[in-house]
Amino acid sequence: MTKIQTRLRSRVFITALGIVAAASLPAAYAAPTTAQRVCINKANGAALVKSECTTLELTFSEQSYSVGRDRIVHVGTKGAKYKSVTAALIAVQRLRPSATSPVVVRIGPGTFTLSDPTIIPSDVTVEGAGREATTLNTSPTHGLLLESNTTLRKITVKGALNVDAGAVINKPQAGGSVTLEDLGVTVSGTFWNQRAIYLTDATSTIRNVRITGPANSAGGCGIELSQGSATIENSTIDLAGITTGISINNAGEVTVRNTTINLNTLRSGEQATGILVGGITTKLFVEGLKLKADGSLGQISTGVYVSGSVGEALIVNSSLDTIGATAGTVEAGDGGAAQVLNSRLTASGTNPPVGAVGAATVKVAGTLLSGGAPFLDSGGTVTCAGVYDENFAFSASSCP
Repeated sequence: MTKIQTRLRSRVFITALGIVAAASLPAAYAAPTTAQRVCINKANGAALVKSECTTLELTFSEQSYSVGRDRIVHVGTKGAKYKSVTAALIAVQRLRPSATSPVVVRIGPGTFTLSDPTIIPSDVTVEGAGREATTLNTSPTHGLLLESNTTLRKITVKGALNVDAGAVINKPQAGGSVTLEDLGVTVSGTFWNQRAIYLTDATSTIRNVRITGPANSAGGCGIELSQGSATIENSTIDLAGITTGISINNAGEVTVRNTTINLNTLRSGEQATGILVGGITTKLFVEGLKLKADGSLGQISTGVYVSGSVGEALIVNSSLDTIGATAGTVEAGDGGAAQVLNSRLTASGTNPPVGAVGAATVKVAGTLLSGGAPFLDSGGTVTCAGVYDENFAFSASSCP
């Protein structure tokens, strides 16, 4: 039998040996060879009778096989070339992925343990069979590392980290884009400041991601954004300990939309902050946020805290609850500024739903404020217009 390399474009194609009628397309890299029947005389083009058809064996190489623009590598499925996710990600680098010729690594159902380090190269998409079906257990040191222009979807990623300031999904390099969608991310470990997702200077899309963390004394962060810009939507962050839901530092424009954040402190001295914004951040837009920060067992809880030179922090159509001591369900400090429109801010007891410290400003309109009077210190100002208290008593121009 003759072996050739060819690129499939349709179910019937022409080779130097004649016309080959292909019964079906093989899964990418799952079957490196396949037998096809040649039923045309290559010399005169005449059709051959069935008994005269010959068998042609085709060999598909990783470099030659493609589906549309994307080249696809299968892992862990029946007949797949790769059983190891790490091995597959190393191998795809030989394909030289690019923006015009990306590579997809498609992982079947099951649980896979990643070697250290495991890196998703640039211009590569890693896709599971669904976050309830495919699980990746990351390295305890580096987590799963992302290069620029990468996509991760339909997978649950778990990390039990044994380093300070570790991250389960970690993009330490600057530049490019990252898309995370339809993911489950679990972070655990007893070391300080464990993060589920850490992204550096990227244009990031985080969509339909559920982040969970078991109770531990180390605390941590659901999503940390260092520079870059991001859209976070339709996601859930559920953490316990000394926790921050979303930390934003020196970023561009960040949008948080239709997302739920639940935080719980566990013992004295712990803090819970839903969204923490600092440094020089161009814009924060929050819409449809449902947040509960329970600091009743700890030191303090804050819904959204804005500090530094934030160009605009706008919270609309959101519901924020803090339980336990707080300086403000929404608080601005150190020159920060925030606006709250058409929302609900609730602080337990007589704790303040709004606070401003150190030349910071908070403006609130069309919003229900439940709790005590605003907390003001060191030149901070709070302005209210058209707000209600917990008894729906209306105030046109002052804070309840």
